[in-house]
Amino acid sequence: MSKRLPMSSKALSILRECGWVTVNSSDESDEHILSAVKTVARQLGKPIADRGSDLFQVLKPTEQHEAQLSSLSAKFGTGELPLHMDTAHWTTPCRYVVLACLKPGKTPAPTHLYDCISVPFGDEENRVLREGLFHVKNGAKSFYSTVASSMRSYFRFDPGCMFPLNSAAKEAAQIFNQRFEFSLKYDWKRGALLVLDNWRVLHGRAEASEKDNGRLLLRGLIV
Repeated sequence: MSKRLPMSSKALSILRECGWVTVNSSDESDEHILSAVKTVARQLGKPIADRGSDLFQVLKPTEQHEAQLSSLSAKFGTGELPLHMDTAHWTTPCRYVVLACLKPGKTPAPTHLYDCISVPFGDEENRVLREGLFHVKNGAKSFYSTVASSMRSYFRFDPGCMFPLNSAAKEAAQIFNQRFEFSLKYDWKRGALLVLDNWRVLHGRAEASEKDNGRLLLRGLIV
């Protein structure tokens, strides 16, 4: 068994500066890939499960009728998934997300990345991000929130669980819809690991072919 090293100081520096970083790109067994995800996740903080799922969860493009309620897949199925953060329905969203590719699938479906820090918003955009009020659905723990606030250091956005309550919120959602085509595309290869600062980098997914359900990603959430 080959030895996995934790994230290097250079990788950590890139993550802090850019909001995302790739850790390795080796084609190994599923066990090796899971081990790498666990190592990176535990170096960054504490891995945590979401909504009763496994601590490290396998993700695949899912048809609408098979998807979990309030998820993006329930709204968009195998179509294009809009930009979003993970765990936006938590009071404080997880800090990092680690994604690893088990299978890229026969039809490319790249992950889209958008850094809210390095690509700053204009004055009017900042206004609607701070004034747009959303209902964030999380069962009995639902609450209200804006996308941005001077009281916190992260951007909260996920159209799967956040529903606009005023015109500014509708404008805020439209901002991210328009940003999708200008986001960075990350093409997956088996064994590749991608670490995201979930507080600043939103991610989405290109449309996945309905006939090709072979794309499998492994996800870890870190607080």
